[in-house]
Formats: sequence, structure tokens, C-alpha cells
Amino acid sequence: MKYSVTSVILPDLDVVETCQLLQELGYDGVEWRVTPDPGDKSRPTFWYGNRSSMTAEELIERARPFL
Repeated sequence: MKYSVTSVILPDLDVVETCQLLQELGYDGVEWRVTPDPGDKSRPTFWYGNRSSMTAEELIERARPFL
């Protein structure tokens, strides 16, 4: 069985920190929240300022090294 989570549950962590934590915990994947998020990242919540949210353009750029 494989386990994954959605990035929205980790609003305090950025993309790299999210990946590191999930790898340490043995997760197999993550569903990224892909949307513009103009919220205050110094006060992250699930839906606003979430540090692991990214736009589609950011996702493509971050994924490029893995292609």
C-alpha cells in the first residue's frame, strides 16, 4: 500500500521542507496545492499564505530538474 497527503495540511512548511518531512515519515507522494496564493506567508494557514502552495508556472519550474 502507498500513502500520500495533500500539501495543504502543512501550511508552515515550504516545498523542500514538505518533501523532506514526508520522506522521513515514509510517505510515497504528495498532492500539491497549485493555485496563486497572495496570502501572508509570515502567518500561514491552510488556505491563505500556505508556504507549500505554488502556481502552475512554479510547479513546472520546480519539476524541471526531475524530468
